[in-house]
Amino acid sequence: MAATPPRVTAVLGAQEFLAERAVSRRASEWRTGGAEIRDAYAGSEGLLAELLSAASPDLFGAAPVIALRGFESMAEPDANSVLDLITSSDPTGWIVVHGGGRGSTKARTRLERIADDVVKVEALKGRGIADFVQ
Repeated sequence: MAATPPRVTAVLGAQEFLAERAVSRRASEWRTGGAEIRDAYAGSEGLLAELLSAASPDLFGAAPVIALRGFESMAEPDANSVLDLITSSDPTGWIVVHGGGRGSTKARTRLERIADDVVKVEALKGRGIADFVQ
């Protein structure tokens, strides 16, 4: 039997292509175990209510996995509310993408602390680009 993926994965960095690959890889691990992946976007209206609903088990009691993109675009109070939900929603799995740059550094730091796995996807430069292509 395959090992259970980390419950909370933080994907941090501005390299969008690599971030999507990391999300896809982790989502695939969850799907292998039979989990349903639910996508959410931090800029959407009524995000907290959407996340509360998405974090609820399905009719058969299976916990979902939520892939939340755009965490960096959230104001600090909203980001903290989401982080509170993440810590209290065991056994729901979370894949949270923080694109870096703007947004609350305190919320990003807290996300890194509560994450079981942190994947950094920084922009490739110089020789790193050639190595990645090969």
